[in-house]
Amino acid sequence: MPLYPNGPLWSQCLSPDLLAKASLQDIVAKATSGAMSSIIDFRLPPINANAGGVLRHAVQTLESLFKKHSPMIFKVGYTHDPIWRWTNRLYGYHSSRDNFANMTVLYVSDEPYSAAMLEASLIEKYCSTLTSEIVT
Repeated sequence: MPLYPNGPLWSQCLSPDLLAKASLQDIVAKATSGAMSSIIDFRLPPINANAGGVLRHAVQTLESLFKKHSPMIFKVGYTHDPIWRWTNRLYGYHSSRDNFANMTVLYVSDEPYSAAMLEASLIEKYCSTLTSEIVT
């Protein structure tokens, strides 16, 4: 098994309490069926990861995506529902002028604060990196 399970194994990275939530079960059912299963990719940290481990996982995952797909357009953010964020008619990624191909979910939580801090950390790290690469 890979260090950070992908595909059907990603659910092993979530606590039983989180997996038992009806709202998450609904998102999982939609994200893993039909066309969404090839668009939304779950790459989650191990179930016992602390804050540093979650950040390290997210950075390693993004770095591997950059290496594989460079050059690429990407966006870091968080949402209450990745399917809704992808398909939303007003500002969903599927209809964006940036022509996004897919979404990678790096972390799942039942509270917003850790996701917000992860988002801020990744934006801080990659915003300055991208700015320096574009300027030089």
